[in-house]
Amino acid sequence: MKFRCILLYHPTEAKPNQSGGFDAVCTRCGSKFAIPLLQKSVEIDAPKEKVYTQGVDYRQWPKLNPEVLSVELIAESVNEQHIAAVFRRKNGKLWKTTITHRVVSSERIEEEQPLRWNANVLLVETYERSGEGTRFTLALGVYHPHLGVVGRHLIPVLRPRVERAIRKALESNVERRKRAAETFQP
Repeated sequence: MKFRCILLYHPTEAKPNQSGGFDAVCTRCGSKFAIPLLQKSVEIDAPKEKVYTQGVDYRQWPKLNPEVLSVELIAESVNEQHIAAVFRRKNGKLWKTTITHRVVSSERIEEEQPLRWNANVLLVETYERSGEGTRFTLALGVYHPHLGVVGRHLIPVLRPRVERAIRKALESNVERRKRAAETFQP
């Protein structure tokens, strides 16, 4: 996805960095800023292959998450899919979005989707063998890549609220994923 550079409002792209997180990198001037990710892990009593298969197959998403009403493949390349999804929010309203779903390896899946107010969410799922089961880690980061000077002053005010929302989403999604993996029948 293309975004705007916070320094000069040039187009930027979210790219993985060496620390396992993401940077938004300007395609013109090369400036970048880190996108902070919060994460939560859980031990799942199911083989890694089973848990990973659920995450990689977008058609399983409505079974894994009751808020997902429908999914449809829009475009596909070697390791990337663009998926149209319809969610039901807690207030009952429908929310339509496009998710970019990347299969990085047999242990890592990355997703990116736009939110309201031109913000974006990055989601990283990792799968590791843990004894007879799987250690599933979900990392989430929300950022607004073109806040500019005014946004830099808002970040300290908004960060605690955004982080609370992310932690709540992480907790519910990880527990939901654990229950689904341990009881899932394809």
